[in-house]
Amino acid sequence: MTIANKKLTILIALFPLALYAQEEADSSGISVSGSIESNIYIPQYDEAIGTERYGEWALTNTYANVDVESRYIDAGARFEFLKHPLPGYEEQFRGWGVPYYYIKGKIKGAELTLGTFYEQFGSGLTLRTYEERTLGIDNSILGARLVLNPLKGMTIKALTGKQRRYWGHSDALLTGVDAQHTFPLTRSIDDNHPSLTLGASYVNIHHPSQETLEGEKLKRNVNLFSLRSTLYLAPITLYAEYAHKSDDPSATNGYQGGSGKAYIFSAKYEKDNFSLLLRTKRTENLLARSERTQAGLAARVNFMPSFSEFYADYDLSSSFPAPQLESEQAYQAKMTYNFPEGTMLGGKYGTSLTLDFSHARSLHKDEGGTFYQDISAIIDKKINEAFSLKFLYINQIYNATILDDGDEKVHNNIFVADATYDLNERLSLNADLEYLTSTYYEGDWLYGKLSLTVSPHWTFAVSDEWNCGMTKLHYWYGEVGFTAGSHELSVGYGRVSSAYLCVDGLCHLDPPMKGLFISYNYEF
Repeated sequence: MTIANKKLTILIALFPLALYAQEEADSSGISVSGSIESNIYIPQYDEAIGTERYGEWALTNTYANVDVESRYIDAGARFEFLKHPLPGYEEQFRGWGVPYYYIKGKIKGAELTLGTFYEQFGSGLTLRTYEERTLGIDNSILGARLVLNPLKGMTIKALTGKQRRYWGHSDALLTGVDAQHTFPLTRSIDDNHPSLTLGASYVNIHHPSQETLEGEKLKRNVNLFSLRSTLYLAPITLYAEYAHKSDDPSATNGYQGGSGKAYIFSAKYEKDNFSLLLRTKRTENLLARSERTQAGLAARVNFMPSFSEFYADYDLSSSFPAPQLESEQAYQAKMTYNFPEGTMLGGKYGTSLTLDFSHARSLHKDEGGTFYQDISAIIDKKINEAFSLKFLYINQIYNATILDDGDEKVHNNIFVADATYDLNERLSLNADLEYLTSTYYEGDWLYGKLSLTVSPHWTFAVSDEWNCGMTKLHYWYGEVGFTAGSHELSVGYGRVSSAYLCVDGLCHLDPPMKGLFISYNYEF
């Protein structure tokens, strides 16, 4: 029996156990949860928009997982079918199997996990392993993790294992420890009283072989450590973190090596109707991988937080993300104010205003200066019980040379108007109109979408994205969605333009597509 078949057998065995656990949950204290997710694309070739030709009649990313929990022991597994992966996924993800499985033991103040797990230390500067299916990221760890809570407010984590790399694992062994403790600054210990939280983490990446570069052996061990603190003095929260990485020649830094470092500072004020966030970061050569020769999204051990807003709800505003480089200086200031009901600007139902400024630039003059900058404003206003409006404006600059191999600094202006009208208790109509002016080679874009929700089961939507600049092409699309209990099904047909899909500052490029799109989700 192959390894893949053995893992599949584990998952199949867990499903009957899950069903039994559901039936016996009330008496035994066992609980079960899980989900099925399947996204299917049946492509059609469209020469006008430049779609690819595929050898398969359908492409799909399908996942099924189950988790069984009890008082002392938890277990779970996930099956993935990506033998014909969706466009935009790296070719190395082509395959199927059970890459995620674990068993966890729990007693008072302690938790031991054997198998596959995800973990993050602090903000992720030394370690962040996670799954993001929309991008094709899964850098989980296969090994062991121990979590201890010896004192109230104290958490200690220790782990070791190998990191997932597509359908296998990197050769390097990851070992890490993280400790965090919250000290109350008053006699009371709860979320509403002043406190100081201190944390520290250490991660070692041990490469089993000493690769050579120009006749010189590379060091087997790469070390990362960080110190962090959070001071909470209501209504103010202050956060600071510093991280350091030892010498690490890799494909990421052109095998130049040298140590890396980063810092993050943030201050947040939040009281009544007003909130203000100020933060800055500086990262230099900090990105570490469990495979030195790896590029792209795979084998990333740590994470660089993005300091720019990403408006995922809107089509045109999500097409030009901030380039997230391994070395940059970034700033962000974000203010939100809710004008109270009954005031001149608040009106009868209140008004929300959000202003944001984000800026990321090079640490070195010869790297192009500004990587990315945006200034945005959002106004959210409820006109009456049935009608609400939202307006968004973004002024955006980004360096196309770095982001997508362009040769210019692009300037964008994005205008969005979003309106929702509740016709009655069951019917709701939403209209979304967006316009993008751009100096990029394709020029301006116009997007419109009309959606009808028929509660509690149905949604209907039609949209058109039109390049009114250079190509004059229309990307029309229609979709029907159905929801019943824990089941969600959507079926759409039409054209989809090429765009960068980004989450947390990491992106991949989706090619233009045309065809039938089916999505099914079930949770239990």
